[in-house]
Amino acid sequence: MHFRRMCSWLLAALIFNPATTFALDGALGRELEGIYAKYRQALTQQDTKGWLNLTARYRQMSLRNQVVSQGLPWPRAVFDLALKPPPPAGLKLIDATSQGEIARLCYYGKIDFNIPGEAAPDNALVIWFLREGATWKYNTLQYANLNADPDLKLRVANGDTSFLQQPEFALPAQAPETPKPCEAPYHVAHLTVVAKGCRATVTVNEVNEEIFDSIAANRTVIGGLRKGPNKIRITMTRAPGVPAEKAQLRVEITTPSGQPAKPETALFQWQFEPGKSTLPHEATLWGASKVSIGP
Repeated sequence: MHFRRMCSWLLAALIFNPATTFALDGALGRELEGIYAKYRQALTQQDTKGWLNLTARYRQMSLRNQVVSQGLPWPRAVFDLALKPPPPAGLKLIDATSQGEIARLCYYGKIDFNIPGEAAPDNALVIWFLREGATWKYNTLQYANLNADPDLKLRVANGDTSFLQQPEFALPAQAPETPKPCEAPYHVAHLTVVAKGCRATVTVNEVNEEIFDSIAANRTVIGGLRKGPNKIRITMTRAPGVPAEKAQLRVEITTPSGQPAKPETALFQWQFEPGKSTLPHEATLWGASKVSIGP
């Protein structure tokens, strides 16, 4: 399974505000560290029951929909991830904070994903938890790549947690809504979007909305393609200061071909043409033994 289609990892080069240090809640930190240790153990030992008990419902359903949409067995496929959450041993805990139903740990040090041939660099790791009833459960983590700014890395190493004020790392006002379970796909499908100088939203069947903000990315279509009509809707807004002729957007939906020489078959392709394209762009992709495009 392609790990990038299972989880979302945020790699950020950050600009910081003046130094700020968050209060490190020692009791909360110890509690969350214990939960994370048990979560890692369940994942490493492929303990399905333990993993389900320690993982937030939101993360379970997000992963479940990713796994099912790729035609893989749930929840066993979770244990086939190429990367495992890094151990906190040897890392410096610089933040333990909670707000409402959300909590966060932040470490600095050598973040080791145990990738063969790659040394573990000094960087920041943020681990997120959600509270369900009276219990905290693991949700996800973020890896912050600080290598582009040595001064910044030094400040973080010395306990400056200003970067946690940035939107990517700030404590949200409320916990995310748990996704509804999707159906097994008739066709497994992948979405590729190249967006330059614009923010694009691609929706498949009114349930799988994906946002691409001046980025090139690949996503699994949640629920895949259904048998029969599949509605596709594409919207686009230019980034501030970007003229229409400079904004670029290309959207492609593919399905696995089963052929090693060409592993993906294109089912849908669309490209924004300044002065010609009408937005939002809507199309129907028919899920059948042979796939065709309709109005």
